[in-house]
Amino acid sequence: MSADQTKGVEVRCSGCGASTTMAWIPGAKCPECGSTDIQPVTKIQVGGGPTAAPVQSAKAGSGPNPLVVVVLIAVIALAGGFFIKSLLPKRRPPQYVYWLCEQCDVEFTDLPQAAPRACPECKGEAYRLMKYICDDHGDIFDAYLTRPEPESFAEWQAQQEEDRTTAGAQPGGRMMPPMGPIYTILYRLPDSDQWTEEVPRDFCCPQGNCDRKTLKYYRPK
Repeated sequence: MSADQTKGVEVRCSGCGASTTMAWIPGAKCPECGSTDIQPVTKIQVGGGPTAAPVQSAKAGSGPNPLVVVVLIAVIALAGGFFIKSLLPKRRPPQYVYWLCEQCDVEFTDLPQAAPRACPECKGEAYRLMKYICDDHGDIFDAYLTRPEPESFAEWQAQQEEDRTTAGAQPGGRMMPPMGPIYTILYRLPDSDQWTEEVPRDFCCPQGNCDRKTLKYYRPK
């Protein structure tokens, strides 16, 4: 016989529902209705007893939702990628320019370079064509052509190749871009056959506007 059975304990009768304190042993009768179906009342103990294990079990199974964790990691990774990308130097898109072939008058766009470019139609020499747009009338027109002076450009190419050889670079590879005007540039107006070293400063739009403040250099779209 346990200690709880020899001393008074709180019991409840399943027959009449009465609660009382008595010296309970299995088979004891309810003092109210005489039923033997009476059982000790189990008290809830805060921080321990019968309810302690279920509470701990509930806490153990109430972790974060795995789907939420995955989505959170993905968002953090994406934000980190954008941040790193913002720190990297941005690549500028290639800037194309206009070219005009003097042999067949074909006009085309391509990447800029110092030397004359081969015409895609007749393989002749094409020169850089400078176009402008008039702010007053919206006209886009040919202002002048440019090309390097052949002799000074040949000297520059020879010097570049010599510098590459001295530095131990492979011949025919990419040369560094020139730093400053180290060869002569020639200019020619569209209605002239003469090349000159003087930069054209006086030209007008087709409708007669010659104000250089309203004539802006125009790039291919």
